[in-house]
Amino acid sequence: MPTSTFYNLPEEKRQKLMDAIYAEIRRVPYDEISINQIIQTAQISRGSFYQYFNGKDDMMQMLLGAFSRKLRQMTLQSLQKHKGDPFGVVVDALDLFCVLSEKEEMRRLYHHLLSGLRVIDERFSCKSMGLPCKDGHQIHTQIDLSLLDIQTENDLFDMAEMLMDLLKWALSELMAHPDQKELIRARFLNKLSILKRGFSAGKENA
Repeated sequence: MPTSTFYNLPEEKRQKLMDAIYAEIRRVPYDEISINQIIQTAQISRGSFYQYFNGKDDMMQMLLGAFSRKLRQMTLQSLQKHKGDPFGVVVDALDLFCVLSEKEEMRRLYHHLLSGLRVIDERFSCKSMGLPCKDGHQIHTQIDLSLLDIQTENDLFDMAEMLMDLLKWALSELMAHPDQKELIRARFLNKLSILKRGFSAGKENA
């Protein structure tokens, strides 16, 4: 994460650096991000950059940390709107990504941001959205368990992981094929419906 030196920068200088970072992320995928380009745009020295961040991964962790906090806030608001229904949360998230995919600049930004798989594997997860996970935040206490068939302690965590995997699939498809968002959304809703009802034609034997 950024050093205290970064947070102690004057607001104008810190914002100029952040603008340069976002401009670079919009320009190229994660693996092609150039620190040189960032420092030239921000008009700072290389030494100054490394006073603020340990490197590119450290910089990306900061950005994805802010992304995670925003996701958790949205998750809580969505859970309240849907009266504790986690399935409504992932539909809201997909609809937000559908809107973002319509804007070329935003689509490129998120596509390149998520291309850092080493980082995103840690950040874009159940924990990042506040959905149930064993070391996550307490937002999952807002879920109405009476809406779910929870039979073991791990069921809630496993369900949340499956919902996140489905959301990751939809986001990847949206970033690659923004012109097919209606089809992607329809497939997403069908997959979600399958998760909700299950494939079994009858009750399992105890």
